[in-house]
Amino acid sequence: MTGYRATIAQLVEIDAAEIQATKDVSGSRVNIILRKIRRYNQAQDAAPKFGLLGVGIISFADSRLAKFSQRIEPLVGTEQ
Repeated sequence: MTGYRATIAQLVEIDAAEIQATKDVSGSRVNIILRKIRRYNQAQDAAPKFGLLGVGIISFADSRLAKFSQRIEPLVGTEQ
């Protein structure tokens, strides 16, 4: 499951207490989801530098999010 909406949906399913407790724990599910959201937002901010407008920005950000998700996918589930 990739994409910004899918990432937000994963975060919504988590209890608020768990989010507060594990948001700064490296490798935790919450930390990884928050990293994905930050990567998406960074890609949206960088898109105009590449001359992208409108839907191009969304597509660029989704592409960056998908690549980041694939790269860190092996990390998901290894939290202790």
